[in-house]
Amino acid sequence: MTFGKNTAFMAAFASAAWLMACSNMFDVDADRPLRAEQTSTSPGHPGGGDDAGANLDSGSGASDACPAGGCYVNPCNPGSHPVGGSCVAVVSISAGTRHACRIKNDGSISCWGNNGQGQITSPAGTFQQVSAGYEHTCAMRDNASVACWGGNATGETAVVDGTYQEIAAGFQCTYALHLDESVVSWGTGGGCEYPSPSDSYRQISTSVGNFGACGVRQNGTMGCWGDNGSGEGAPPSGVFRQVSAGSAFTCGVRQDGSLACWGYSGDGITTTPAGTFQQVSSGDRHACAVAQDGHVACWGSNGKNAATPPSGAFLQVSAGTNFTCGIRQDGTATCWGDDTDGQAPPSPP
Repeated sequence: MTFGKNTAFMAAFASAAWLMACSNMFDVDADRPLRAEQTSTSPGHPGGGDDAGANLDSGSGASDACPAGGCYVNPCNPGSHPVGGSCVAVVSISAGTRHACRIKNDGSISCWGNNGQGQITSPAGTFQQVSAGYEHTCAMRDNASVACWGGNATGETAVVDGTYQEIAAGFQCTYALHLDESVVSWGTGGGCEYPSPSDSYRQISTSVGNFGACGVRQNGTMGCWGDNGSGEGAPPSGVFRQVSAGSAFTCGVRQDGSLACWGYSGDGITTTPAGTFQQVSSGDRHACAVAQDGHVACWGSNGKNAATPPSGAFLQVSAGTNFTCGIRQDGTATCWGDDTDGQAPPSPP
């Protein structure tokens, strides 16, 4: 079943956000690659970072100009989107350097932590994915356009008009995955000075501490571009579901659900836990992943207890700089680790 005129967007959306079913009429395709670093992007040294435009019609009554490439019309209620013929609620959270953001149940954005550059002062509207970077934040609205706010030292919030399926905010740099599966970037820091790849991708990730990015191609193989000083840009062979770039290291979920990390090997960061996982997020010097049963496993540096997750079942996790945030299976958000700037409250707004 198709919805609206951007059918390619809907085919890609199931792999663009973590989803929680709110209808049993149809089954969501569990074999589609799921991503968090909408999910973007993941934080790294010296900060964190993970993994929107006008809304034509998301059931909220909002009406604005269409972005370049046309408008996507969401037939579901705000905060929900069609996947596999069913309306499902979007779950998206992203931990940056000293701030974090999430998509709330009504599709609005809530941010907390450091606001030195206005990075937690989010715009109004309904969104489907958010990505917290170094000192800026970007998000994708229901109509697949992008909005960015906060620091703009190198043009990282100067959005290139278009319709997108994923956004990834890094260090003074933003990457976006276009509906045509090409990679677009704006800003001149954090790896955006490197040419974007010409391959077709289904998921991308960058970091505020890694001057480059990685992505999962349409055939499931991994591609990286930018810096490779510690081997973070030299992925292993094989088929992957999802990738998350950290600070001088990168992690991914293989097709069989096992984890792989490469690059900087200090703090035991490339020694991954055994098991079957749904999603992984790479931070500054630690990483966390959601296992098949919903529990969170973290490894690497445990500074500020960033790698000591709470018990319980989760839908998504996002590793920042010395802190981590996640969304539980009941839809509530929680964070742990360094809370110096209020970025890791146990019950975020």
